[in-house]
This record gives sequence, C-alpha cells and structure tokens, in this order.
Amino acid sequence: MPINQSSHLEIASNKRQILHSGSVHTYDESSLQFTVGNLQITFSFAENGNKPDMDINIKSETLLEINLQNFSNPTGIGTDSPINLGIMGGRQLSLAFTVQALSKESIKLLSYTFFLGEKV
Repeated sequence: MPINQSSHLEIASNKRQILHSGSVHTYDESSLQFTVGNLQITFSFAENGNKPDMDINIKSETLLEINLQNFSNPTGIGTDSPINLGIMGGRQLSLAFTVQALSKESIKLLSYTFFLGEKV
C-alpha cells in the first residue's frame, strides 16, 4: 500500500477531529492560560483539603475560567467526558483533561485534548 510522504496527520475519536492535544506543566501551583481562536481559557488550582471539585465560570463570550479545587493526585483527576465549550467555525468545540500532581504544593501536569465535532 503506497503512503503519501506528507507530514500531515489527522486524528479523530468518535467522528470528532482532534484539534490539539498535549501536556503542559504549570510554572508553580497557580494557573495556566490557553487561547483557542478568540476564546481564552484559564485553569486555576487551589487546595482546601476537601474532595476534588470543578467550577466553570463563563466570564464573557471569549473568556472562560475553570477553577479546580483539590486536583492533586499522582495518578490524575479529570473529566469523565469532554466539556462542550462552544461553536468554532460552525463545529462544536469540546475539551477533556486530566491533572496530575505529586503533592498539594507541587506543580501540576495538565494533559488536554480539544475536539471539533461535526458541523452544527
């Protein structure tokens, strides 16, 4: 089977295109910022000794805050399924992620995937 030598790669899951996927460390235990198109997403981390909790705040049409409480676990804590963020280029934009941390005071490792669904 001949294969084109292009470096282009497309990945999909359940008919949803993977827009971008990766892992990133925080510089300290504070926050991370992503920009996808004109949407700014801020992840903030806090500890209060209780069970893990996630709070999503829509600040404006272009600003989303994801506040993560007690996401400090070496094996990871994250979304059970992708979170719908909005429409991008006529397609549903979704996000799934997992956070790992060695301790409450350590830096965080955020593994993420942005999905683009079919045209809406």
